[in-house]
Amino acid sequence: MAKYGKKNRKSNAYKSQKSLSTLYLLPVLFIIAIVPLIVFAKVMNLDGLEADNWLGGTVHFDFFSYYKAIYFIEAAYIGALLLLILYWLDELDFIKSKYYLPMGIYALFVFISFLFADDIDVALRGFINMGQGIFVLIGYLLFMITIMNLVREDKHIKALIGAFLFVGTIIGLIGVGQYFGHDIFRTSFGQLLILPKELHPLAEELTFSFADFAVYATLYNTNFVGSFAALMIPLSFALYFYQRKLGYAFLSILFVGLMVFVGFGSNSRAGIIGVFAALLLIAILFRREAIKKPLYIIIPFIALIVVGYGLNKVSDGRIVDELKSLNLLDDIRRAEELSGSRAYFEELNFDDYTLEIVTDEKSLHIEFIDNDLLFEDLEGQRIDVLREGRRITFVDEEYQDYVFTRSEDGAYYNVRAYGRSFNIWLTIDGFRFEGLSGELYLPSDPDRLAFVDGYESLFSSRAYIWSRSIPLLKEFIIIGAGPDMYPIAFPQDDYVGKLNALNLRTVVDKPHNMYVQMGVNTGVISLGAMLSIFGMYVLDSFKLFINRKFDSFKDYIGVGLFASVSAYLLSGFFNDQIMSVAPIFYAMLGLGIVVNRMIHHDEENINEK
Repeated sequence: MAKYGKKNRKSNAYKSQKSLSTLYLLPVLFIIAIVPLIVFAKVMNLDGLEADNWLGGTVHFDFFSYYKAIYFIEAAYIGALLLLILYWLDELDFIKSKYYLPMGIYALFVFISFLFADDIDVALRGFINMGQGIFVLIGYLLFMITIMNLVREDKHIKALIGAFLFVGTIIGLIGVGQYFGHDIFRTSFGQLLILPKELHPLAEELTFSFADFAVYATLYNTNFVGSFAALMIPLSFALYFYQRKLGYAFLSILFVGLMVFVGFGSNSRAGIIGVFAALLLIAILFRREAIKKPLYIIIPFIALIVVGYGLNKVSDGRIVDELKSLNLLDDIRRAEELSGSRAYFEELNFDDYTLEIVTDEKSLHIEFIDNDLLFEDLEGQRIDVLREGRRITFVDEEYQDYVFTRSEDGAYYNVRAYGRSFNIWLTIDGFRFEGLSGELYLPSDPDRLAFVDGYESLFSSRAYIWSRSIPLLKEFIIIGAGPDMYPIAFPQDDYVGKLNALNLRTVVDKPHNMYVQMGVNTGVISLGAMLSIFGMYVLDSFKLFINRKFDSFKDYIGVGLFASVSAYLLSGFFNDQIMSVAPIFYAMLGLGIVVNRMIHHDEENINEK
């Protein structure tokens, strides 16, 4: 084994790595090709704050995140350890990079947020169905650093591209089956495959509640399939553009079609937005190529249209409906129509055994006196009621949308008001609402973005979630709530907001915005550090490729990775970072940094000659 002195090693850091075996990349390849495919049941026993902020008891099956996280952690840390061993054996030097500083800042604040988390257990392993505790978040960085230092030549790049192709193909084939009603996870074989032996007797009772003509693959949620497609489609286009042989071009266009199928099949508007923005970027970057060989360049775009048209026919217009729903003005109009068609809840004011329900229609002042309810308007005028057994209705037709029904044991009243239903409990401390876990609470009145009032249903109620999540950031500027602590930080007891936007029993376990997710979990400073990593890569890539003549494998792969990362970052405004897809993203980001560096290095060598 060749040895190098420090001076010689630094001056030859790049050249001395040519003998690195692709076998060293096995942990990286495992994460890309295998981890996203893992689906296996883990029985989770919940307690503490996690149980308080979850619905459905203290026992839960996690199929899509727990074991993905476990195997990701093992492979990522093994890869990082291997990197250190190779350095210690003088087999490589760490590549100097401007990205290390923001990575270090991010890691520091992840760790600090972990130390101050209200629930250390959740911060360690991640919230149920999310699985992104401290070891995963630090693992993303180690994973990138491993790629940045082990990938040194074209054969390494091709190995990672092969892993992307493999995972894309498997997820695509599973998705095709699901879309056409042949879900492997709804077959006896598939159910036994994803259940531990001791749970095999439960196989017949296992169901995944996804709509017809939808792809969830192995990624937990159709929205995350959209994020996956946002990563894979631009890269598949670039791979096709690179091909010069007819056979490889044909295989590439099949892969393009499969990834487009996955994207449309996800029914994810966020994914579609990311993909179309990335394809616009690809069209701009490959504009010279399009002029030279327009027919060749246009073929994958034709494939996109053909697949979209076919799926639209099969699904009775679902694809066109999804595309139409991208119209922001129409979405705003629908939100206004929904808001105008039903009462808007403004306040729920609790004071001992007194409750005020304030709406933009008729409001009520309610008191519990002598084991019964008395009703007034907000001006103190008595409102007459009709009592039929345990049921209370109102004489005045203006209050006909209110119905109060006392439970058989007398412990609570069910309230039906303007199409919504909730319970108010009688306790020794007065009226209370029932929380997600069954605990009794007073509703909270969290900070909100007031301009969103009335528009909470925008973007599938994302507007409501954002209106309560963004104000949280000012509480977590330096220290975040903790890794994966967003569901605990979110005001789950914001019953007024939920009455207007969601179901009261809805667990808001993610903000549907990965940037808000990062800011709440690990702090705004950590978010800024991560944004600087994204920004440096995007800016470097744009400057490198905007006027480039593409004549090498690295050029085409670099553009594909740039477009894929950009698509994911854009879809991240509407989707979350999730264990099922994030490793693919960080692999592409790390590889994109490597490819850009290698192109710059090649240019420097040419200039020196």
